[in-house]
Amino acid sequence: MPVGAPFESHVEPYNQIRVDDFTNTTYRPAWINLLSHIHSDHTQESVDNRINFDNGAISQRKRTFAALQRGGRSHRDLLLALPLNTPTKLDIGPNETAIVTLLDANHCPGSVMFLIEGKRGAILHTGDIRAEPAMVSRLAQNEYIAPYLATNGQQKKQLEAVYLDTASFVGTQIAPSKASAVEGLLNMISMYPKDTLFYINIWTWGYEDVLIGIADRFNTKAWICILFYIFR
Repeated sequence: MPVGAPFESHVEPYNQIRVDDFTNTTYRPAWINLLSHIHSDHTQESVDNRINFDNGAISQRKRTFAALQRGGRSHRDLLLALPLNTPTKLDIGPNETAIVTLLDANHCPGSVMFLIEGKRGAILHTGDIRAEPAMVSRLAQNEYIAPYLATNGQQKKQLEAVYLDTASFVGTQIAPSKASAVEGLLNMISMYPKDTLFYINIWTWGYEDVLIGIADRFNTKAWICILFYIFR
């Protein structure tokens, strides 16, 4: 979660693991830091000289790892790329390990949720998610999360805690799916004369489907300023 998450962004009962918020060096130390995605409100100072990493490296999805490497900042030696949908054993203390599995969060390229399993139980940290119906359906069929879901009145495993993205819980509007949102934009663009110039404000990671849709529908190329896009 971004700045202001509960427990100083540590994921109780695994209080030696911190997710995303690396800015406040007055927080109690974390043995390992997990980065859910590349957006700047989550990375903050994670690759800046001022951050105190204590004992912990930053672990994240391989695509996020590549983006951080291109950022050209310090502490790159502390970055650890983890594969998607692959349970990975990590040291979370001098005498303790946990299994961390990265699950697609459907938010932006490289964004993930964290399923953490160990002797203190299992927790799910969603990071930022776009929980549209198709994504929820895929998640329910994921072999690593399915045992925690109640189906036919039966549940094989239990989560001790869920750290849930509630950013869009306030309000009465129903958010469209990615596909329907892109289709609506393309239909609107098609109403204008063919010589109309459009400026698409791709200000951060996550709008790639818009560019792909425009390129496909109108048989055109999309230009992106790479210096602006590397680290947002």
